[in-house]
Amino acid sequence: MTQPPTGPPQGPPPWGYYPAPPPSPEPSNNGLHVFGGAVLGVIATFGLPALTLVANSAGGFVSSFLLALLIVPAIGTGMLFSTRTRGWGIGVLIGWALGLVIAGGTCVALLSSLE
Repeated sequence: MTQPPTGPPQGPPPWGYYPAPPPSPEPSNNGLHVFGGAVLGVIATFGLPALTLVANSAGGFVSSFLLALLIVPAIGTGMLFSTRTRGWGIGVLIGWALGLVIAGGTCVALLSSLE
């Protein structure tokens, strides 16, 4: 077996030479995750309170209705802590806010049409 010849010891790299940093892993389709999360957030903002009102129509539905309004942003905030679900979490929070704005606008329009 032959081994390659060993030359003189290598010195330090030239001054100012730095190797390129490794590429950072970026999630793919982050825009689609945000959009999908926003759609889910709007649907959950309307659907979850409606579901609790139907399920708890016998009594004590006001507290469960308000709790259902707070579950959506709590889930979205929890998703922000992981890099894999951050896009979905941002989308859920955006969708929740859009759902509240849409619901508020609808409420104002209905109340103004009563007079």
